[in-house]
Amino acid sequence: MFEFAPAVNRWFGKAVGPLVRFLRLRLHLTPNQVSLIGAGVGMASFVLVLMRQIEWGLVLLVLTEFIDGLDGAMARRFNMETELGKRLELIIDRGHELLMFLAFVWIGEIRLETFLLAYTAIILMTTLRSRSGFDPDFKRKALMFGYFFGFDAMLQVTFLLNLAGFMVSLVILDLREDTRLWNSS
Repeated sequence: MFEFAPAVNRWFGKAVGPLVRFLRLRLHLTPNQVSLIGAGVGMASFVLVLMRQIEWGLVLLVLTEFIDGLDGAMARRFNMETELGKRLELIIDRGHELLMFLAFVWIGEIRLETFLLAYTAIILMTTLRSRSGFDPDFKRKALMFGYFFGFDAMLQVTFLLNLAGFMVSLVILDLREDTRLWNSS
């Protein structure tokens, strides 16, 4: 959930520990199954926004974000982290973001140009996230703030933060390479 902030990950894991244990030990769910449940809740939030039930769509979006953290906490707690799980998580997250942003474009709350810029920056950020270990993690969360500050404005912030995150990731990778080269000579 917060790969770039391990202390936050540990805190979240402890906070949801009893729920994670219940889901795993009592309901026998796997992290990937929890991810798919989150995807289902995310689809419901998408449909609600399309129906112009924005408040309820955002409530389910908050629930989706919470579930999105549970699967990773479960995988770490029970030593069940897999490459498949990481890929599934990534596909579900980017897919849900795409659908949610397009739903807000469809109902006229976000301009198409803003969506295209923001989603491009998100994809750029995603290409480097696993190698740099950095992600500003401000994508769907922007929609929650959008209710108060305007959805289009918050997606513009998303564009700027993810583009800046992409540049920071490039610097991180460049510094690592420079350090590697410097140490090998």
